[in-house]
Amino acid sequence: MKGLVKGLVTTALSMSLGVLLAGGALAGYYPNNIDTLTTFMTGASYEIYTGSPLSGAYNLTPLGFEAGDTIQFKTAAAGEVLFTNQNLAAEFNKGWKTADLTSAIFKDQTTTLEAGVNEASRVAVLKLTQDWTVSSGLTLKAGTLILGLNDDGSTDGDFDDFILAAKVKAAPTPIPGAVWLLGSGLLGVMGFKRAHKNA
Repeated sequence: MKGLVKGLVTTALSMSLGVLLAGGALAGYYPNNIDTLTTFMTGASYEIYTGSPLSGAYNLTPLGFEAGDTIQFKTAAAGEVLFTNQNLAAEFNKGWKTADLTSAIFKDQTTTLEAGVNEASRVAVLKLTQDWTVSSGLTLKAGTLILGLNDDGSTDGDFDDFILAAKVKAAPTPIPGAVWLLGSGLLGVMGFKRAHKNA
């Protein structure tokens, strides 16, 4: 009987430890109860982004949230919801999603706020000046943008209610004209040989 009790206690402790470790891994990617965007960025080297308004295709991944209400990040044109702060565990370690920031918005569902990523009063945009290791599984390269939303439930200006990382989606590498020229030349030679053989 003592052996059975001991085995059950050991199993329960092992399962509890596993749950704690899993929770810790998730929290490493998506912490909540953040104080401010700047405290979340402790250890990172960054500057305020001052470039042209964000537009075009970017790869995005969520980093954390503070708000108790539900906030979405979605593309306004297609209405596609890319991330929801209350469901980030489902996105854990699934990589980056692509969106055109020209029309992308943050939506605070509690107060129906919709803020574009270039609205300075609602979204702070920071630019990493050095690589930053957010967690053991995520390192952001210098030049990556950090988007921090200030929801409509307060005027605290902490910009930590939903935080995402964004990096410009690389354009496909164009094939040099010389390659096309070489290809058409080879086809021409093959056609000439075939015609000569038939003659």
